Amino acid sequence: MKLPHNLSLALLLAAGLPIPAHAGWFDNEWRNFRTYPRLQKAYTAFQHKDYPTVLKLVGEVEAINPDQPDAAILRAQVCEQTKDYACLQRIGERWRTRFPDDALGYYVLGILGVVTQSDNEIIDQFRLAVERKGVNSGHHIAAATNWVDALLRQERKEEAREVIDWLKYKKIAIPSNQLATWAAQLAPVPNLAPLSQEASATNAARKSAPVKSANRQKAETAKTSSVAAVTVKPAPHFPYAEEAPELRQTMIKDAIYRLALNGNTALLKARVQILRDTKLYSPAIEEALAINLQASHCDLLLEEIAVNSDPLQTTEATQLAAGYCAEKVSQPESAARYFNAANQLRINTGLTPIPATYNAESNNWFALQRFELALRTWDTSLTLQADTSLAKHAAEVALEHQEIAYSEVMLQKYGQFLAAGKLDYVRAQQAQSNDDLSAAAAFYLASARANPSPTAWHELAYVYAKLGDTTAQAQALQEVLKLDESNSAAHAEYAFVLKHSQPPQNTQALGQFKRAYQLDATRSDYLVEIAGLELKTGNPQSAVNNYRASIDRGSQIQTLLKSTDEQAAQQVFDWQRIVQQTEDRWGVEIGGQVRLNKAPSVALDELVGPDQYAQYGSVAAINVQYRLDPLWFTDNPSWIFVRATQGLDDQSLSPTSGNALNGIGFKQRLMTDHNLIGSVEWFHRNDGVTSDDIMLRLSGSHSHGLDWKPSSDSWLTFNMFGDAAYLVRNKAYYSTLEGQLGQQYKVTIFGSKSTLKPWIGGSASANNDNLSNQSVTRVDAIVGLDLQTWFGGDAWRAPEYRQQLSLELHRKLAGNSMDQNIFLLKWTLFH
Repeated sequence: MKLPHNLSLALLLAAGLPIPAHAGWFDNEWRNFRTYPRLQKAYTAFQHKDYPTVLKLVGEVEAINPDQPDAAILRAQVCEQTKDYACLQRIGERWRTRFPDDALGYYVLGILGVVTQSDNEIIDQFRLAVERKGVNSGHHIAAATNWVDALLRQERKEEAREVIDWLKYKKIAIPSNQLATWAAQLAPVPNLAPLSQEASATNAARKSAPVKSANRQKAETAKTSSVAAVTVKPAPHFPYAEEAPELRQTMIKDAIYRLALNGNTALLKARVQILRDTKLYSPAIEEALAINLQASHCDLLLEEIAVNSDPLQTTEATQLAAGYCAEKVSQPESAARYFNAANQLRINTGLTPIPATYNAESNNWFALQRFELALRTWDTSLTLQADTSLAKHAAEVALEHQEIAYSEVMLQKYGQFLAAGKLDYVRAQQAQSNDDLSAAAAFYLASARANPSPTAWHELAYVYAKLGDTTAQAQALQEVLKLDESNSAAHAEYAFVLKHSQPPQNTQALGQFKRAYQLDATRSDYLVEIAGLELKTGNPQSAVNNYRASIDRGSQIQTLLKSTDEQAAQQVFDWQRIVQQTEDRWGVEIGGQVRLNKAPSVALDELVGPDQYAQYGSVAAINVQYRLDPLWFTDNPSWIFVRATQGLDDQSLSPTSGNALNGIGFKQRLMTDHNLIGSVEWFHRNDGVTSDDIMLRLSGSHSHGLDWKPSSDSWLTFNMFGDAAYLVRNKAYYSTLEGQLGQQYKVTIFGSKSTLKPWIGGSASANNDNLSNQSVTRVDAIVGLDLQTWFGGDAWRAPEYRQQLSLELHRKLAGNSMDQNIFLLKWTLFH
């Protein structure tokens, strides 16, 4: 059927359109001021059909305000008048894209359907326009009228009836004459009753009989006609209240199905409200509504259907459909409650709940992180029907959330479905977090035995380390490496255990550290450990190379060890010192001391005399030593040395006649972790009881802060040393114990590394190396001031030279020495 083009776009679009424009329409006063006169001129030009001028002025208005609806309508009027349908389509689509909730764009596209005689486009676009705001009531009426007319042209009468009912419900004021026209078009075709035999015969005779006069024919017709009266049954209207209940329900379900299928949700919502208002809404109808909306209209379904477990008001199928819709639109809490209601409906009607419904409810509680509700619901489902996969999943959730009381119930019921050892592993983690290390070790051990894994054994080794059980720790780490030989961290930890075992297993530890570094070359901190162990195992050149490499990677090692800048700088300096001391086999000590005050004059044969106490007199000395390759223990070096001393007169540098000593000897470090040195020396002197003798000597020291510190401006120093010697031929002894406590302050002298150190100390000494073989003793209090300078070295070596200039004042506190006060000036150069 051809659509008559009897609708003027200008009339439709102008319906209710105020002309001329009023400035009060516009929101922005400045835009109003600029667009108002242009719109007035455009309206005048349109009335005179001056369309180019209209388009020019409309373009200016749109440039000022692209969202001006009156400009869009005026442009559409020009497009309709000039039959530029592509222009109409652009206007409608542009407005629909920019303002999808505004009716104007759909309205213009509906008019395009009118002028192009496309009923489908008229139905689609005018329906969307009527459902929205943005045009006035006249536009709504025009759109609704064209919508229904298009449905009637397509013989979609039932849908037209539904639209008309919806328009009435929405109070869209369709004129009464239009409603009457639609009613006539929707009226059923008259159904004539069959003629009687007599009437049929009469009609046949009438056809063959001669023509009678009009009056006679009317009389005979009135007399003989037996045609039955025409009966017309009115068409049923929603909600079909006049129909029998069973038929009515069927018709309502059919109407719901068709509306949902066509996507006419607005009309469907209105129909549902009519059913509620007329008390015709029932659980069966609600179920039909839910089932038909579930596929494509979940939002409306969830709006219309509430969570309900009353079997007199809803059905299980309804609640299930709502639950699946809630899942689809990501409303897990609503979904869980709908699924719960579905199972409650079964319980309330004496039916057995369905495990799958409980599972759906649980999954949504789980998505909400409402873990206790999820666990309880899973438990109910598993009680109804065993499911190994679900039991394992529920147990895993319970294991991860043991802060929930119900988790323990789930683990007791379903813990056996977990992977072997997993429950013990988590129990161990909990015990460890509670500092119950013994329980943690037991659980880790059980987990590792049930399901041997590197992770479980590694955690067990860590717990054993905290417990101080290094033997068990080593065994656990061995198990880790059996299962995962490529575990660099395990190799390193095992190396530390071997290194600190009693006795140390340095060779094995070195091998583990090397393997750890081979597996993970980013762990440059292992190089430091490797270098230290290489020194201990007799490979000094390789140790030096690795210490140099560690110095180059100082920043990376600092990051790995999380050291502060000060700690990192000190670490690098310590490595530089080790490199310097390891590379330098020769050592030289040159210096002397000058007594600044005179010693008391005492006869040589007097029992106790200051001349018999040479360490407090003036002297010049030189000591040269050479470090040998280790002879017994690889990390305990040996030296040979020669020394020469010359006594000086007090308060001068003049040699004292007959007071000289020369010696040659051997030194050996006796302990790895403590500085204890034993030596044997042959010496010759030209004064004393014997001129040639052998000295057996044992000396040791413990110090802190004597060397340079790159990261501090000042630091505390402490030094304690002891010395005991025995002269074999003379059967004499020397013994000294001295301690010093001071503070080093950095100073700048000649641009070198220098410090000034004030200090205090004390000493106790004794010897019997005199003509009478009697002991000379003294206990002193000491104050001193040292100026130290370090120089030499490079990026990999610490300074190899140290110069020290000291002033010392000794005050005798006890002893039989006749020397009360001793004031010394000392100078020494060390290499």
